[in-house]
Amino acid sequence: MHLLKKGLLLCLSLGVLPLVSFAQQLKITDFVIFGGNGNCPTGQGQKAPALPGCGVVLASKTTIIGGSIGGFGLLQADEKAALTANLFFGGNSKLGEKATINGRIANINIAVFKGNVLDIGKDASITGNMDINGSSIVASGSSVKGKVTHPVGTLYSGPVPTLGNITAVPSLPILPLMPAITTFPAAGTLNITTSKVLTPGAYGNLTIGDKQTVTFSGTGVYIFKLIKNTCEKNSFVFDFKNSPTGKFYIYVYGDVELNRPNIQLLNGGNGLKICSETHSYGTAS
Repeated sequence: MHLLKKGLLLCLSLGVLPLVSFAQQLKITDFVIFGGNGNCPTGQGQKAPALPGCGVVLASKTTIIGGSIGGFGLLQADEKAALTANLFFGGNSKLGEKATINGRIANINIAVFKGNVLDIGKDASITGNMDINGSSIVASGSSVKGKVTHPVGTLYSGPVPTLGNITAVPSLPILPLMPAITTFPAAGTLNITTSKVLTPGAYGNLTIGDKQTVTFSGTGVYIFKLIKNTCEKNSFVFDFKNSPTGKFYIYVYGDVELNRPNIQLLNGGNGLKICSETHSYGTAS
């Protein structure tokens, strides 16, 4: 996840911008992944990350089920991404070949980029509606089962959408405010390198290799120096212990590299009750 500078010089050119319709105000809790804030990278406590800058970058074969993915900047998902989620972005969006998107796509195009603000690779499957504040292209072999709406003066290039290619004012969401940056408790010194059952508390580095399982036993605050999962065959287990109100807070001072772990929820709870925050600038990732 990376944090893209918002286009600021809008007030002098409003007369030539495409008309857009802003619909619902989204909440940060609507999102499973959200990158950056409206002033990125100049928000309080933030620093500009390395290229590609502010935004969300998903590796090939990433699978996400439920919720929304969004940010004020770039979205990039490599080939074979399987996203059962809405995509709400302020910057350019690029989806790789054979992507499957079961959800709505809305590209706000904050910087009013004149080229294609959405680029989807070949053999992709898009089942929801697309509201694009600009031009877009969907490569051959793909299918778009919803409708595509884009302003006058912009173009959609790609397979004929099942519900129509509509030149009109797109309906765009208002992106959420970022929560305040948390003041973390101090990290600990115990490093986790193999399968382990953890209870709320302060730890050092969590770096696990092949076929390991880390269980977070009980809701509460867990602090780490960094998290580095080097294998796709590892599991993170969140045991809510049937707490009706308990939540997990995973606070990480350094980088978080997940590498598509298997996530399991035990004894109640859901994804809305798991919050993770990192204060890293992505220098090691």
